[in-house]
Amino acid sequence: MSVYQSFESLSVIEQKSRGTTKVSFYSSVGRDELKQFIDRNYPPGYGSELGGYVDSVNYRQKGPIWYADVSIWWEQSSLSLSVGRKPLRHSLRAIRLSMPLCKRPGYKAQWDHFLWQRVAVAESEEETESNTTTVLPPEYGTAVTDAPFQASGIYYRWTKSGTDLSGAPKGGYAWKCIATPTKPGVESWDYHTYQITESGEYHNEREAAWATEVLLDRVRDTPLLGDFGLSVILGSGRNWKCDDANVEYDGKHWIAQLVWTLSGDADGWDDDLYDASDGSSSGSSGSSGSSGSGSSGSSGSSGSGSSGSGSLGAGMNWIEIT
Repeated sequence: MSVYQSFESLSVIEQKSRGTTKVSFYSSVGRDELKQFIDRNYPPGYGSELGGYVDSVNYRQKGPIWYADVSIWWEQSSLSLSVGRKPLRHSLRAIRLSMPLCKRPGYKAQWDHFLWQRVAVAESEEETESNTTTVLPPEYGTAVTDAPFQASGIYYRWTKSGTDLSGAPKGGYAWKCIATPTKPGVESWDYHTYQITESGEYHNEREAAWATEVLLDRVRDTPLLGDFGLSVILGSGRNWKCDDANVEYDGKHWIAQLVWTLSGDADGWDDDLYDASDGSSSGSSGSSGSSGSGSSGSSGSSGSGSSGSGSLGAGMNWIEIT
């Protein structure tokens, strides 16, 4: 049997004059297993070193499922650490991406393509060569794609290889290579963009778990704490992809971290390759509850949360933790 925790459990927070009460929700098909889990994770004295304590634990049964609601009181002085599912701070740095050469502004097909001209085939190779006049068309200097074209009644084609069209003649015609790449061997170019790192220190592993609820390669309009105004400065269309997540213990606190990378151009990250259904419209306001809502919306589709959602209670997303 397993114990499940709702994704929303750390966003149910009640602010009071002297501190904060946080309620976490757990469920299991067996009461004994659930109680053992609560006793193990909330032992006597839990939170005392940070000015907190377990205020109450309420067990309830609904159908075959047992639920436990754990209320924890945190003194106001201990709130320098987060008690919600959200990062506390973010930082910005410039990085270098390797971009396809065809994405370079001002790109020309001649940079990395061979140009071929269709020629009429004579009885001998020598006669074909002597009767053929090769002409570089105006499109040679202006074409930005590898689409075949015709100029002055002559047919032309682009290829990435110098041998693609060098086979036997067909229909009385053959292809002759008339130009080689002007930037041979160059497949990419360096482009500088931005990364944002979001992080925070937390009382325990469960509170740092927000960093694991945003799926890697998930795309958002902005990171959880915003983008330092870059969407305004650089214009619309760009978006951010989650490239790294980390949760670790430094001997005193649990440290959580997410890394977001800005797309290389205004087309954004390719939505055929990366999932942009991030729930950012409901999770971008920056409050503890809102960011938790956005995170849980993305994590609910990962599989681990949805596996129990049908039997563990409607209106909440659950993640298996034991």
